[in-house]
Amino acid sequence: LWYGRAGKQGHEKAAAALKRLRLKEREKKPKPPEEKPKAKTPTLDELAVAAVKAELARHAEITKGAGVFSEVSLDQLRLYLKIPPRADVLLAHDDTWLKSGKNGFALASLGIYCREFFVPPVFTSWDAFIRLDLKYLDRFPYNIYLSDDSTICYFTADKKFLKSVLLPFWKDLQKRLRAD
Repeated sequence: LWYGRAGKQGHEKAAAALKRLRLKEREKKPKPPEEKPKAKTPTLDELAVAAVKAELARHAEITKGAGVFSEVSLDQLRLYLKIPPRADVLLAHDDTWLKSGKNGFALASLGIYCREFFVPPVFTSWDAFIRLDLKYLDRFPYNIYLSDDSTICYFTADKKFLKSVLLPFWKDLQKRLRAD
């Protein structure tokens, strides 16, 4: 008690002793257990991003930023496919001859964006992609559709590549997302 009065009156030794006493009292008190942060449940968009990345790793013929998936016209594709700035583009294909970005498709963090020749752009959410069945008609135009007739893959460059590489990629991606 006299330490408290002496410390308030400016006695340095008493103030230091009081400080040590308070520290000892704090150490004696049991610390409350630390709460572990709860694991955040991933959103469908986050699961889709992980699935797309995993399938791209499995399908070596599909390389982001190279060959038919070059990103030289990505800004133009974003404009014509109406991809919002907040969406991360995971894979993009510009189907125009001069790479103007007017036609093609993109897999993005928010869903699938596609635009055919002289047709308004179509957005397909990951939820719709999971629910609807894939469709491929072996006649012109050689595109990949969903069962509601929305195009998700506009690719006129090479029918053989579309059928042997892209179609299995889309099927595997849908299968993985349905499993998750």
